[in-house]
Amino acid sequence: MKPFCVVLAALGSSLAFAAPPPPIVEPAAVVDSSPAAEVSRSGGRSSWPGPDGFGYSGQSATYSWVDISATGAWIGLGNTIPIGFPFPFYDTLRTQLFVSSKGYLSFGVASADPSPDCPLPSAQAPDDLIALMWDDLSPSNTSSSEYYQTFAPGSCPYGGFPRACFIVQYENVCHAPGGPGCDIAGTFEAILFEGGDIVMQFKDTGTEQGAFSTTGIEGHNPVEEHGLTFACGTPGSLTDSLAIRFVAPTGVRLYPSDVHAAGCAGVVQQHTFDLVNTTGGAGTFTLSYDVPSGNGTLSGPPDVTISNNASASFTVELTPDECLQGESVTAVVTATGNAATDSTNLTSEIATHTFESVPSSAPVWAGTGHPVDGCTARDASGHWVTYVLGDAAGSALAGLWAYDHDANSWFQPSTTGTPDDRWAPDWAYDPDSNLCYLTGGWPLSLAREAFEFDPSSGMFTTLPAPDVIRYHHASWVATIDGVRRLCVGGGIIMVQFPGYWSSFATASTQCYDLDTAPAAWEPENAILGPLPDTWLAMADGVNRSLAADQLWIAAGSRGNHLSDEAVYWDDADDQWHAGGATGIPMSGTEGEFFQGRFFVFGGFDGFHLTSGTALRAHFDGFDWLWERLPDLPNDRDDTVVAAIDDEVRVVDGWGSAASDYVDSWQPCPSCSSSGWLEGVVTDADSPPATPSCTPASLTITPPAVTYWTDPGTGEYGPIEVHEGDPMVLVEAPGYAVVGPTAISIVSGVTTTRDFQLERPRLDLPLSSFTAVAPVGGSAELTLPVINGGHQPLDWSLIEVGALSWLDEAPASGTLASMAVQEVHLSFTCSSVGSVNGALSLEHNDPCRPPENIEVGLSCLDNMIFYDGFENDTTDAWSSVVP
Repeated sequence: MKPFCVVLAALGSSLAFAAPPPPIVEPAAVVDSSPAAEVSRSGGRSSWPGPDGFGYSGQSATYSWVDISATGAWIGLGNTIPIGFPFPFYDTLRTQLFVSSKGYLSFGVASADPSPDCPLPSAQAPDDLIALMWDDLSPSNTSSSEYYQTFAPGSCPYGGFPRACFIVQYENVCHAPGGPGCDIAGTFEAILFEGGDIVMQFKDTGTEQGAFSTTGIEGHNPVEEHGLTFACGTPGSLTDSLAIRFVAPTGVRLYPSDVHAAGCAGVVQQHTFDLVNTTGGAGTFTLSYDVPSGNGTLSGPPDVTISNNASASFTVELTPDECLQGESVTAVVTATGNAATDSTNLTSEIATHTFESVPSSAPVWAGTGHPVDGCTARDASGHWVTYVLGDAAGSALAGLWAYDHDANSWFQPSTTGTPDDRWAPDWAYDPDSNLCYLTGGWPLSLAREAFEFDPSSGMFTTLPAPDVIRYHHASWVATIDGVRRLCVGGGIIMVQFPGYWSSFATASTQCYDLDTAPAAWEPENAILGPLPDTWLAMADGVNRSLAADQLWIAAGSRGNHLSDEAVYWDDADDQWHAGGATGIPMSGTEGEFFQGRFFVFGGFDGFHLTSGTALRAHFDGFDWLWERLPDLPNDRDDTVVAAIDDEVRVVDGWGSAASDYVDSWQPCPSCSSSGWLEGVVTDADSPPATPSCTPASLTITPPAVTYWTDPGTGEYGPIEVHEGDPMVLVEAPGYAVVGPTAISIVSGVTTTRDFQLERPRLDLPLSSFTAVAPVGGSAELTLPVINGGHQPLDWSLIEVGALSWLDEAPASGTLASMAVQEVHLSFTCSSVGSVNGALSLEHNDPCRPPENIEVGLSCLDNMIFYDGFENDTTDAWSSVVP
């Protein structure tokens, strides 16, 4: 395999041709007369020449080879590359693609699948692809390579096309296994034209000429036949100097289609759309806006003017009305012009919190840096600034960089004593002193370094070296046993042996006394003891909302496996405790405490990024419980997380070159203004009902607004209320009402209040009874009904059908908390035989349905019967002999 690398080359140059090909014009109805019509599969809309279910059709094209081997950029194996312009492909506008060594281009998940699906479309992965000669190919030949080049409008070298185009060229590739003297598959290229058309050209089709390959295109909706097959494993279907064209449907198209978002009530949402014009000529397109469902307003520019085969971006603003929490708004954007029209839907759920990207916040290395951690503090001007240090991993992230959250700008601050670039250090922030602490990192020469950084002066101060060389570790600044300390724990440590160094995961910890002069590192494991296990690449944070600080870690690599566990060291009892399971094993993640809850963002599951993972832990009064939040806008690992004012931000990380790279998590305001009230509603009984069996509601007066809790988590809020002393009333069906309780609200201050609701709880140790008695006799059994809850239990026994042989006493009643009622069941025999029935126990425990109790009676004659034995009241027995 060739090394994984990126080679840059000058883009935008044009090539000269002695005899240029005919110009590309707008597609007309074309009757396909090429041999491909005979070798492609028959039947279905996806058969050549189509059109397929989306509207793509096929036709022959003029062969005019464009050689970019001297001007294009070389493509390293498995690289995702930029197209250079928005390219519409089926129902999505694409800006980058993956070039597979197996002869296809993919807009979806990167893959090198050697098994071509045929025909297209196929329900098998990968999807969203352009298959030139999809086969088990190998580029491992001295003369094999792949190139790409983007041509600006006016310079596209094929057919005089006036707009931009993009070319990927496979040069002299081999069939697997490749190597010197390999079986040549051929030389071929794809040309993507702004507007959506695709031309494939085959200069050399090798020895097989399509005998085992697939040629065609595929979207991601095979059910609707979004795909078009030119050739499907047929000998002779591909020939030298063959050119074919996939023609995109004409008209006007809005991208993306059917947008789903989440937003806050009363808060403006900005959404960007792209309008693609393939109507055959330039035009001005009128834009109209409507909100047919829900309450809100949608606005944007009145029109856009676009050249043919070009696209234009525009931004709309959706503002849901206030007080819509838990509802949704559906808006419609419509574009009309050049006798064509298209519409797209924008549906926004009104959430309790939102994720959004900060526009124009990308650093120059967006998506390529591995900062692993950073520190967010206030600079000399009072701005919140996140600092990251170069990762020494060969990316553009070099030196110390800073992101100003107030100014939305990246810059390199002027500092003194700046540490060398390093990979996988850890930063810790002390909010009391507004100081940052940097420890460890790789390479080995830097791994025992420690620094204090003052963002107000820009000065780094070198601290004494800790005992252990480590990186990918956790660090905290907290008050421990009354002393302010910087502590480090876990990570990878380096141990020196005779003649060499070796690395190991560790559970060790060490703390630096920041209060005692002179400040110094205390003995290893002397303060925190070892972690519960070896641990590395985990999220860390300090819970300062309690009387005693808690030092947290979550996820990461624990022992010899990826972990979804969280643990914390509690200054209240000097012990490590379980902090619950996040539910997603991953490493390369980072976290932060915010409003008394631990947030964890991003990560890597050992194979790929964890799809914008966002997690939050909360304490329900008994345990720490984790919930998954809606996905971050951008997937990433090695993240930097910052809690500032009233939001949490994910500032950087490795993953993708997304243009809006700072993501923000914010609690939503509601229809009032001023202070916040946030908390949890839990079941007071032990063990509590999990999840809450009925949703609770919270009523605040003033204002008189009722909010329902999430029945899965018991959480409500955050709910914005007027400053002052509102009364809070909490209630749920079947539970005792709590309140009204006065809560003091101060503007700008987060107020947290937890409520425990009490209910009756039915405990029923027996659910079936069978009695035995002689004819003319009776039997007595006892049914215990228990109330294990804190509220009165109302109960009643109802016979299912007429049970003339059974009496119940008492048949109903009310039980106080923790009380027991013995119900006497009297069975009477009238004739030989067995009878069965059921009793329904109705009750007011909201967490249990009515109980069904099975009852039966066996009546015997001429027998040995047991005097009192049948109800277990005596050992005496007698016999009756005829």
